[in-house]
Amino acid sequence: MATLLFARAGHEAGVVKRVMDDSLLSWGYFTDHNPFEPHCNAHPNNFLVLDPSVHRPLLAPVDFDMAYEFAGFVSTVEERGYGQRDREQFDSWAGLEKYELEKALGGAENMANFNYSDGGEEKPPLSPFEIALRDTCVLHYRRAYDKLPWTNEARYEALRRQLSLVVSAALMVTDGTDT
Repeated sequence: MATLLFARAGHEAGVVKRVMDDSLLSWGYFTDHNPFEPHCNAHPNNFLVLDPSVHRPLLAPVDFDMAYEFAGFVSTVEERGYGQRDREQFDSWAGLEKYELEKALGGAENMANFNYSDGGEEKPPLSPFEIALRDTCVLHYRRAYDKLPWTNEARYEALRRQLSLVVSAALMVTDGTDT
């Protein structure tokens, strides 16, 4: 069941990113003060997890305050014609946004084994099961981005009530709530 949830999450994230790219919409990728540390809003934190027994999608994209369309895009890179519209740069940044989301879905945030948010304690490495789940998520993200059909619909529909219980439990554990 966990595999099905990760597959579904990857699929829906891939659909969202594909729709944004086809619509020439960036979630928010740009260079600001340091050209070597671009800002990228395409990451798993910008999806809400919805109750599958109530809602059709599992994920809802959020945080569009830094999103922009190509129609209003201008370069912020001096070497690329600062202040000018640059389709090649826009497409490059959209590609980097796609890649950064894929990396995060695959567990890139867990690749560094030093956790600054926990006072500098070392994080345990991902287990083989966690790696397999992340790989499943990325596989379905790529398939959906490439517009390949979701092939698990019947199984997903049959298990929506049970998936709802798994999602609720996972959200409680993540939140630290025990009720």
